[in-house]
Amino acid sequence: MKQDVRLDKIEKSLTPKQAVILWLQETQQYRNAEEYAQFLRGQPESARPLYKISKQISETIRDSMKGQPQQVVENAVHRAGRDVCFLVKLQQQVNAYQMTEERVWSVVFAYLESSLRAITWQNSYLRLRSDMPAMYSRVIPYPLDPETAAAVKAAIQNDVTTWEDFENGDNLDEWFNQYLLDRGEKEIPDGAFTFEDSKFKPNVTTENEKEVRDLFRDDIEFEHFKAGEDYSKGFAP
Repeated sequence: MKQDVRLDKIEKSLTPKQAVILWLQETQQYRNAEEYAQFLRGQPESARPLYKISKQISETIRDSMKGQPQQVVENAVHRAGRDVCFLVKLQQQVNAYQMTEERVWSVVFAYLESSLRAITWQNSYLRLRSDMPAMYSRVIPYPLDPETAAAVKAAIQNDVTTWEDFENGDNLDEWFNQYLLDRGEKEIPDGAFTFEDSKFKPNVTTENEKEVRDLFRDDIEFEHFKAGEDYSKGFAP
């Protein structure tokens, strides 16, 4: 009871600015302004912040100025009410401005994101378009006159790999892989295993299990593969 009385005395001695700050602290128990507005919607007029704070400040001033001329008291009440009104309206306008700014910036960011996505797609398209001639020239056959065809065939058959190419490339690995394929070895498809940190890791799932199993001679070899034996060369025995 003593604490309640003490709090009442403190509230009755607040300035307009202090009273508005206290009201703002009370509104923090609500998640946002909309929830606070929902709370006020069912309350009487006396619960409205502008009315409540103005009434509280008016009573405080009249109590503290007892015995002074009536006009002086009313002038002080009028000034305090004007200060309260200004502070409450200021808070509301700042919040409204902030919410408007957030909506504007969200639209700006959405526009920038869509523009960046369009630029990325355009760059990908331009890169693909520039690469297509080279891609098609490698995979689509085209007719040659007999002399040119003979020269191309001779160049392919008599191509010589230099020692520098051996040192800087993967020629031997490519040759060996092609040799195994020519012998009928079955290459394990991409995604059925990984090779990370110098360790082989099988990756057999319900989606690829049948495809991978068909590559092996029998179930025993397939189980060895699933158990994690080294198949980092990518071929099924």
